[in-house]
Amino acid sequence: MHFTKVARKAAKLRQAGFSQREIDFLELMAVPDEDIPFFLSEKFSWSRFFPSVNGPQQQVLNDKFITQKFLESLGVAMPTLIGLWHPSYGCTPSGEPLRTARELNALLAKRASNNDTMELIFKPRAGRLGKNVISVALQSDQKDFIVSQSGCAPLSLQDFIAGLTPDDHSHFGSQDQGWLVQERVTQHPEIAVLNPSSLNTVRITTYLTRSQGAPSRNGEAVTDFAFLRVGRAGSATDGWSEGGGLAINVDIADGTLGAGLFSKRPASSTQNHHPDSQVHFEGRRLPFWNDAKALCEQTALLFPDVRSIGWDVALTETGPLIVEGNAKWVPMMPQAFGGAYFTGERRDRLLRDGAVLP
Repeated sequence: MHFTKVARKAAKLRQAGFSQREIDFLELMAVPDEDIPFFLSEKFSWSRFFPSVNGPQQQVLNDKFITQKFLESLGVAMPTLIGLWHPSYGCTPSGEPLRTARELNALLAKRASNNDTMELIFKPRAGRLGKNVISVALQSDQKDFIVSQSGCAPLSLQDFIAGLTPDDHSHFGSQDQGWLVQERVTQHPEIAVLNPSSLNTVRITTYLTRSQGAPSRNGEAVTDFAFLRVGRAGSATDGWSEGGGLAINVDIADGTLGAGLFSKRPASSTQNHHPDSQVHFEGRRLPFWNDAKALCEQTALLFPDVRSIGWDVALTETGPLIVEGNAKWVPMMPQAFGGAYFTGERRDRLLRDGAVLP
């Protein structure tokens, strides 16, 4: 492509709302101009698309503590919640205060014996993209717990709590400060073999259609797209957007794994094995796939005002459980595997339902 044409196209793409990262990752410079409007940029998704399909109920999903209490009350399988820790308004699942290291110590002492090693996850109540999630192992030493985490010297529980920042790490402009404390999920061996240090979750995105002939009424929840996220060796999380983890395409028909991608490489740079464990994943089938898909579709019906939800699902030896739901998701991933987002049946469905498209 001639230099002038290259510069002109790059400028048009940026003017259309695509970041340089999206241009490079999706290799949009090689996409014909007439096909660009079918791609969804992150800027457009946050400013126009998501507001047109997701209403005020998304605030429930933005608060991980409220989400967990709501879904648990309706029998949805989730990680075991220890409590919400915060020095001003922390509480246990039963409503008792959880605002000091002593209170947390007493709560954990009821759940452990001297020979137990407890594995817990601390995550920001209003966090996103797996940022600031802390995985720890606790060992009782009679009066206190010794906290160990990868790459850090052991600490007493009191010193560990003192080091937790009061910042809520919110990506939603909320004041939902506090840390969810959950038991670490033991994942299915077929998932753990890819990378045992991280909880490798499946992102299953559902879409709630409108009933034909009745625009004000909901129809059914369908699975829109899915991919498996796998962390790197030593990492406690499977975060993809920050560049560390690997995302693997999932065939939503039967749960078969396809190609894998890193977020900092072009979408054409695929691989079929994990770079650390060397496990070949392409062609493998996820365990409990039909159960996982059904769980997400059924749970989506609990949020009739939020049509597009990205569910993070852990697969265990006994079945799937929902880790959290996201009313906003990163559009690069489905487009890396499936091409432009607004195509075919999906575009027709969204237009029929009144969504705003580029």
